[in-house]
Amino acid sequence: MEENPFPALRISDFSILNTANGRSECSKCGRSRKFYCYTCFVPVQSLINHIPKVKLPIKIDIIKHPSECDGKSTSPHAAVLAPDDVTLYEYPCIPDYNPQTTILIFPGPSAVSLNSLVLNRDIDLPEISVVTDSCDSKLEPNIDSANDGKSQTDKDKFPETINSEQSTDVKYDGHIKSTENLVKIGTKRCHESHETSEGHKSQLEESSVKQSRSLHTPKFDKVIFIDSTWNQTSTIANDERLKDITRVELKSRKTKFWRNHDGNPEEYLSTIEALYYFVCDYHNLCLSSVYDGQYDNLLFFFCFMYDKIRQSNHGGNHLKAYKKRQKTS
Repeated sequence: MEENPFPALRISDFSILNTANGRSECSKCGRSRKFYCYTCFVPVQSLINHIPKVKLPIKIDIIKHPSECDGKSTSPHAAVLAPDDVTLYEYPCIPDYNPQTTILIFPGPSAVSLNSLVLNRDIDLPEISVVTDSCDSKLEPNIDSANDGKSQTDKDKFPETINSEQSTDVKYDGHIKSTENLVKIGTKRCHESHETSEGHKSQLEESSVKQSRSLHTPKFDKVIFIDSTWNQTSTIANDERLKDITRVELKSRKTKFWRNHDGNPEEYLSTIEALYYFVCDYHNLCLSSVYDGQYDNLLFFFCFMYDKIRQSNHGGNHLKAYKKRQKTS
């Protein structure tokens, strides 16, 4: 296990969690909890002022399989850290979703990439106005921008845009498996005439960069994630109430999760990892501001747990999940 699994991210100091002695009663339900209540999704009273709060750019629903262990699942992390934007439901409880404004993060033959959906590439949706975008996020090293493939991003309506499309195959971990889709968003520059002065050129270039980050407005305003093991996902995903909802695949990233799932490759993400990468991708595609770590603290508890497991297991490299990754790397 790495000393720091996410060195480029801005995660708040979680050492305060090490000072939590014993267990405390949840302020809502009265049950005994260590750091947060995974039933009520609130921190314990002694930590309530030390847990970061994250504001997300879109509403998230997580449908959790009843067999998924509450204490081991990472989906409660999202509900505790982003309480205004994340809601958990335990299957078979599923809200009445509008298929026109909701997407489901799940792989399959009919699934599309987020880039394709937002940019309306080969999708039967009302045309979306597309403007190129200058977006150098901290996640860029994790983005594979191959040019050949099938369904990824595109900005071919404008010059100096990088077209990086990839067909992906999303996988699930019970948690989420991502896909190999991505967008490398280019910068639309001003066309200057030869008569333009150097000073005026500089002003034009600066103005063009600011204006180039235009907003892509998606049709959806709700995103569904499924939290379960891979073998259990089909039960929820094939539910009649979700059958008409557009399915979206994620880009491919490698998990840092410490739980081993036999036969699953390291691209199978935990739920909180998948949710984090999704909102970052959404931000870079749909919002006008450059991503600056606003959602990094979604991994606050994940990084704390990772660090505790690493320390208590003498570096963690002998754990089954990491032995398997070392063999395949």
